[in-house]
Amino acid sequence: MFHVVFMQPTPCVRALKYAEGLREYLGEKLRFTLIYARTPPSKLYGHGEEYFDEVIKVPENRVHSELKRVLRSLNADIIHSHNAPDFLTIAAIEADIKTPIIHDVHELLTLHKTGYHTFDNEKLIKRYAFEEKVAIECSDARIYVSDGVRDYVHQKYDVDKEYELVFYNYISQKVLPQRFKPMLSTREIHIVYVGTITSKVYGSHYDLREIFLEIARNRMHIHIYPVRDDEAYIKLSKENPYIHYHKRLPRTVLLKEISKYHFGWAAFYDGLNKEHLKMAFPNKIIDYVGAGLPVVTFSQHETIARFLEKYKLGIILSDISELYKLKEAVKNGMITRIRRRAKKLRYEFTVERKIPSLLEFYARVMEKVKLYEPVIDLRRIPIKEGYKAWYLR
Repeated sequence: MFHVVFMQPTPCVRALKYAEGLREYLGEKLRFTLIYARTPPSKLYGHGEEYFDEVIKVPENRVHSELKRVLRSLNADIIHSHNAPDFLTIAAIEADIKTPIIHDVHELLTLHKTGYHTFDNEKLIKRYAFEEKVAIECSDARIYVSDGVRDYVHQKYDVDKEYELVFYNYISQKVLPQRFKPMLSTREIHIVYVGTITSKVYGSHYDLREIFLEIARNRMHIHIYPVRDDEAYIKLSKENPYIHYHKRLPRTVLLKEISKYHFGWAAFYDGLNKEHLKMAFPNKIIDYVGAGLPVVTFSQHETIARFLEKYKLGIILSDISELYKLKEAVKNGMITRIRRRAKKLRYEFTVERKIPSLLEFYARVMEKVKLYEPVIDLRRIPIKEGYKAWYLR
């Protein structure tokens, strides 16, 4: 049985999508442990613990001593530690155990000029920078959320480029709608935004109030499906007939619900976190594609823009003044062509389709630290049979 340990201060959607894919692929041949320090996934999302055989909370004020004790007792085959922040990876490295540690870089906190949490102060932000360097340079291998994050790490840190994997925020196949809803309107444009919003962190790229108001000024509707409620946006929706605030929905329902809109919005305020946004690749990009929606972003969000250009899946604006391009895309039929392409390509971007590459990466990292002798050449055999041979040995 192959034992994987996932760690993250507060488990996020990306980690849960990995977990679901691994559980489905390996089934009972997988022993799966989740370690967290702050909030369990069920409290945030209403689900998540069911993918794991055991869920362990380590007290944040005793994280180093407790994590060392827990990891030694588990004797896992691989530790897959997700940020952010990076303190669990640091504690695992300092535990000095033999299990290989993979650091999954969801966020580069040194690029957040606004801090990461609402309670962050200058001392915490400096600590993030130290922890980021140690976690990236001292782990056995790294996974990146985008090519842009990988390239930034190569410029800034001393890493072994042979043991790296770029793994986008792919979508779980089971949440892809089998049928799409009819478009909400043929006379007015309706845009949807799914995910994090804030009015409480000064300069945050998730402070989208002015952007949403500008959309409304252009007589286009913006529909908000938040991860967490924010009273300022609720107030906006009550004051402006073009801004609509919706209740949170389960992901299995959400994608079908948003398929009725014209576009998915993925353009952020970049006043302070411009560098972060150049390389960010949030979950919502492929969520929108999974719902058959063209994605709207700004050209300065370089990683998102490259993805949309490569697969012809969206509209790229130079800034908010180019909202008129959305109206043009509806009039000239571009929206129909993109929607058709999104529906065709969406299965290419599922976690289930990409899990074999993750398992191959696990195998290479384990062989790197010489805990396991390779018993089969994964390049010479069909991929799924290859993994069965690997994890059953």
